[in-house]
Order: sequence, then C-alpha cells, then structure tokens
Amino acid sequence: MFKTLTSLARASGLAAIVATHNLDLAATLDRRITLRDGLVVDV
Repeated sequence: MFKTLTSLARASGLAAIVATHNLDLAATLDRRITLRDGLVVDV
C-alpha cells in the first residue's frame, strides 16, 4: 500500500504525510521529521 501511495504522490507532484513508528518504512520515504514529546527534534 505504501509503495502505491508514494508512487502516486511522486507522479502527481503532491505530498503524502505518513505517520509511523516503523523505522524501516520511514527509511524508504523521501523525507523524515522526528517528533519527541510533541516537538520537532530532527529534520
């Protein structure tokens, strides 16, 4: 499902926001922003 979502987003030039605790999945995405206690700690 995520492969299809990312392909669609890239092809259309749109952004897709994916919230996950799965670090392997997050590593496959173009950009990762890490939150800790509601604050951005890594961009």
